[in-house]
Amino acid sequence: MKFKALYRKFLYNTITKLELEKLMQHFKNESEASLKHEINEVFQSNQNQAKPINEQHLERLRLQIIHKIEKEQAIVVESKRFIIPAYIKVAAVLVLVGLAAYLFYPKTQNINPIEPGKNVALLEISGKKIPLDDKRESEVYKQAGISIIHHKNGSITYHINEGADSTEIVALQTIKTPRGGQYKVTLSDGTKVMLNSASRLYFPAGFRGNTRSIKLDGEAYFEVAHQPKRPFIVDINGMQVKVLGTKFNVSNYPEDKGIKTTLLEGSVAIDYPGNHKTNLLKPNQQALFNKGGLTISDVNTEESAAWTNNLFLFNNVPFDVVMQKLARWYNIEVDYESLPQRNLYVKINRNVEMQKVLEMISLTTDVKFKFEGRKLSIAQ
Repeated sequence: MKFKALYRKFLYNTITKLELEKLMQHFKNESEASLKHEINEVFQSNQNQAKPINEQHLERLRLQIIHKIEKEQAIVVESKRFIIPAYIKVAAVLVLVGLAAYLFYPKTQNINPIEPGKNVALLEISGKKIPLDDKRESEVYKQAGISIIHHKNGSITYHINEGADSTEIVALQTIKTPRGGQYKVTLSDGTKVMLNSASRLYFPAGFRGNTRSIKLDGEAYFEVAHQPKRPFIVDINGMQVKVLGTKFNVSNYPEDKGIKTTLLEGSVAIDYPGNHKTNLLKPNQQALFNKGGLTISDVNTEESAAWTNNLFLFNNVPFDVVMQKLARWYNIEVDYESLPQRNLYVKINRNVEMQKVLEMISLTTDVKFKFEGRKLSIAQ
């Protein structure tokens, strides 16, 4: 039996066990583009049918598949690879049924698109406030031997010239990103810092002495320039991360329930008030510091650093945590009281409109969303 006939039987719940196995095998062997083309043809031919597909049946079918995925995920052993989920056949069916439901269900009213965040920040130096974006290549500051170059890719680079004023060099300055913003900074020692939304970095134009010390609020990804004799120290609300040269991510958002330090390369030491021993992190480990002390665990670092690669990547993450991160990037409000108690698997580009992200979540769950202005809640 051809695919179109099998898929129609699947939608109408008249498919036999043997036919279902054939359909699953087809899902597995065909490319996504090919499947979409075939499904489209089924949809178009169904427009002329006298009997439309029952919406309650489609929704019930989707929920049954969701339940199957969640049940099987509960017995998955820990893996270092990201899973959405590992059961390709079932996931393929879920996506296609979700697409069917979307095409056959009545369309919701059009709403204004909510754009993703962008490269934007505010630099405060020597009493001056300098807005930063990604639209021009220029020297935005030059004084006392300090020059700051602004780049079109949404970043700035610090240069300390010979004979620069020592007082100006060590004076703390800040760069802060708003909700819906991110920015990159290359410090004078060559260290690269990427700030996530609603974050602030305190740092000197240049480093003097035996250490390179900065402060952070929010979240940032670091690629620290290697200087064996001058450790790089990041202070986050009293906790310190000490490194010589490495790649790591630090996050102190409310949903983190503490300070999360995730190491991708190299080695870092975690220090905090009352600590009497050295706590070293190895690559692919994460330290969580809160009132309960310091906990170190093995993690998939891809998820922690995904935002630096323009990705949302959530692997079995609570719904409210996902929405807090989306709210910060898209600068919206969320009615957290309406959110269901469940975990999500999401992998999608951060540069798409928020409606695209919500559509993806809706297609793989039984959740429907609604907007009132810029406030998001769950449709009842």
